[in-house]
Amino acid sequence: MHDNPLIRFRELIFDPNGAAVVFWLGGIAAGVLALAFTMAKHNSSWQVIATLACLVVVAVAIVGVRLALGARISSWFDQLSMSIATILVSAGAATGPSTHIDFASLYVWIALYAALYFQPVVATLQIAGAGAAYAFVLAIGSNVENPLAAWLTTFGTVSVLAVV
Repeated sequence: MHDNPLIRFRELIFDPNGAAVVFWLGGIAAGVLALAFTMAKHNSSWQVIATLACLVVVAVAIVGVRLALGARISSWFDQLSMSIATILVSAGAATGPSTHIDFASLYVWIALYAALYFQPVVATLQIAGAGAAYAFVLAIGSNVENPLAAWLTTFGTVSVLAVV
């Protein structure tokens, strides 16, 4: 292990499991913040609070598995965990207007991870799945004023990121 933080960061980024743990921790932070802000509202429903709490618990479990298995993580688990991430982000985006944009931006992290660590066909399928999930969230009645613009903004960014 090196003492230089830039070298440690580079080693982390080249380690798919280490990078996934960092991305999942970011998702957990987003979930905890959304949960805290939702609970602070006096008119928050218990269903929204329970949904956000479940999202955080599942994400913590994924991080636990990743930390326990480390380099022994198989490619199928990697792909499964990114599919689970898409479901969690979609559930978070669907819970309400106060968390929608916060969670929708996490699709970018899913695409970044897929583009960096998956074969092109698998990455494309992961990103397409995330795009379809977000379109579904927007179609089922989000409180977004212009759902098409929201989808194009998010997945325009995702597409450029994935290609780069």
